Amino acid sequence: MKQKATPALIGAFVLGAIALAVFGLVVFSPILRAERATRVLFNFDTGVTGLQVGAPVTFRGVRMGEVTSIRAVYDPKAKVFLFPVEARLTNQVTLAGESRGDITDEQMEALRKRIVEEQGLRARMEVVSFVTGQQRIQVDFVPEAPLDLHGAPPGWWEIPTLPSKTEQIESALRELPLEEIVLEVRNVLANLKDMLGPAGRKDAKTVRDTLAAAADALRELEKDLPRITANLDSTAATAKQTLATGKLTLEQIRSTAEAAEKRVNSVADAIDRLAESSDKTLSQSRRTLANIDALTAEDSPMGYELSVTLKELGAAARSIRLLATELERRPDALIRGNPAQEGRK
Repeated sequence: MKQKATPALIGAFVLGAIALAVFGLVVFSPILRAERATRVLFNFDTGVTGLQVGAPVTFRGVRMGEVTSIRAVYDPKAKVFLFPVEARLTNQVTLAGESRGDITDEQMEALRKRIVEEQGLRARMEVVSFVTGQQRIQVDFVPEAPLDLHGAPPGWWEIPTLPSKTEQIESALRELPLEEIVLEVRNVLANLKDMLGPAGRKDAKTVRDTLAAAADALRELEKDLPRITANLDSTAATAKQTLATGKLTLEQIRSTAEAAEKRVNSVADAIDRLAESSDKTLSQSRRTLANIDALTAEDSPMGYELSVTLKELGAAARSIRLLATELERRPDALIRGNPAQEGRK
């Protein structure tokens, strides 16, 4: 005889099946997710305030995964603290026209390296809520950013990090000379106070009077503007004519200078020729003087002969003078001869 199924038995069977399904999801779901997930490492060096485990990792607004671990590590060589943040990316980026199964692990590793090194994939923290101070990790491409890698365990993908925009603002504020700015503000407020006081009102009246005088001067200038414009036009015409005359004069000066240059060149050539001829004449004169010196020297034969000749000429001159004296005294001496010689005969 068959036992009739009761509702309680049926309910217990259904509850058992549901419990087994829930147990399977709890136990095997992380394993299945881990098989599809990519383990990523971010090394921050400026602190991770506001970042918590479970914080989202996004790429241009698309949630790619979540933070799984946050640690603090001291580097004794560099003497700095690093804050490694581990994350699991479950929402994979697919390649157009290909599936994840068509790419090998080596190809995926090369692709990740190229994305980081060549295309500049970087990560930085961003504020999710200014009220709670919670932050997330935003991943995007920054090609001009430096490549700062600290190393990751095998099988992990390290994405370089950048300072957050909040940290950049804080750094810029720290570099501002706040004391000087406060001092300048105080000086400005003090000047405003002086301007609003009695002395300032007096200065304001002086400024108003000055502006009124300037306005009157501008009105007078506006009245005289047509006359000034006409004078400027005539002056410009005169200047233009003067420039034309000056240009003509410059042309004449240029031509005169060229002619003078030609004459100077011809005179210079004549002087050069004269100097050359003078040099030749001087050389010939020096040679002639040297010959004369050689001829008139005391020990030269020509000098001796010249001395004898001069002595003979002197004796002949004395005989001629004696003869002339005798003829003056006795004009007939040439006919009758010397009486003394005749007496001796």
